[in-house]
Amino acid sequence: MPDHEAAPGGRADSGDDVPSAARGAAAVLGALETAGRAMVPQPVSLEEDDLVALEHARAVAIGTLANQDQLGRLREVRHAIADWLMRMYQRSGFSATYFGPALAPPDQRVASLEILEDLALAYMTRQSIDADVFDRLVGRWEIGTGGTVPRE
Repeated sequence: MPDHEAAPGGRADSGDDVPSAARGAAAVLGALETAGRAMVPQPVSLEEDDLVALEHARAVAIGTLANQDQLGRLREVRHAIADWLMRMYQRSGFSATYFGPALAPPDQRVASLEILEDLALAYMTRQSIDADVFDRLVGRWEIGTGGTVPRE
């Protein structure tokens, strides 16, 4: 599996008038469109301690967005990711009447959606969160795709 060169890249210039959450969201959504199916992660099971740490990382990042008055943008990004993932499934032969072997079970589809949402959340808050929170949010995507995301 390639390093997913289309994965969200480095930080934008701090002089830009666009909020960092908007730049992060645009980077992730752009990467989804560019890389396509390679961005869809396989679900990764986590130990209980890792789940607690992931929930903490989500809470920190969501709190950061709330402080920046960007929760509305997070909702928009979640909808955009869900729409994109649905298009990916449709291209794979999914329709309302066909649930063939190419389509993962519902719990795996939801897990893939959550992993992509965590990736977006990490990039939307990247300028404001600690590296360990960022790593926790992108970790399942990296494991589930075999790709890596830039750390700087």
